[in-house]
Amino acid sequence: MIVSSFEKSIRLTTQHDHARVSGTIARNWKGNHIVPEVNQLLKDSTFFAIDNHDVGWYDLDLNPILDRKIQMPFSFFSTTPENVVGLWEESIKICERFSAFSGYLVSMHFYRLAKVGMDDAPESQFKTLNNFVYQEENRQRELKKRMREIENLHKESLTELLRFSDTLSLLLCRAPEITPKPNVITSLLKGSVKVKINENLEKMEISPWPFVEDSLLIRIPSLTIPKIKFESDEDLQDAISLGKVSIYETLIEPIIV
Repeated sequence: MIVSSFEKSIRLTTQHDHARVSGTIARNWKGNHIVPEVNQLLKDSTFFAIDNHDVGWYDLDLNPILDRKIQMPFSFFSTTPENVVGLWEESIKICERFSAFSGYLVSMHFYRLAKVGMDDAPESQFKTLNNFVYQEENRQRELKKRMREIENLHKESLTELLRFSDTLSLLLCRAPEITPKPNVITSLLKGSVKVKINENLEKMEISPWPFVEDSLLIRIPSLTIPKIKFESDEDLQDAISLGKVSIYETLIEPIIV
């Protein structure tokens, strides 16, 4: 769950809905010098992988749980490696059932996250992540044997597209753990794309413009609950049952200099 806190409310966005936004971003990608336009023969497997790369979180997000340390709904950023690797594995397995290439893209995505997470990780967490990395290296070797030549040719660039779409979606979902302050320019995709979120949070600007259309309106479903300190799981569930389901929008346009 992505937990975004505002002055009087908390907005909850599921991981799967965030992933579907990633898919919308990828479908509108026109290509740049880092990641070219998605080849027609690879679109089905690529978009399935990006759409569903967080599907392992689906059941967990149906019943948000309480982070007792802060008395707020539990954010996925707070999940420990011991818990998260099982969710990653579930996402990989589901995507692998669609195609070897879909499974490979999602495996590589989480493999890279695990490698980053190993830096400065406590011993127990390092061991968990290292075991996951070893497991996925074996999985990737087997998946590559089942992939077509064109899939092996484009696997690196489309792994980058998944990473970019995932990060941009998290910014659009206002994940507080990574969202910069308004009007601060952030570099993505190896510095090839600059992103700026406007002060009203209803608009994002990007340069150089990487999408097919002249602008892109992103709509994200969410649940809004009151911003209070929850004393128990029951209190949180009561708030969720009375929460307001809504769609929030962000317009993406080229950066105006």
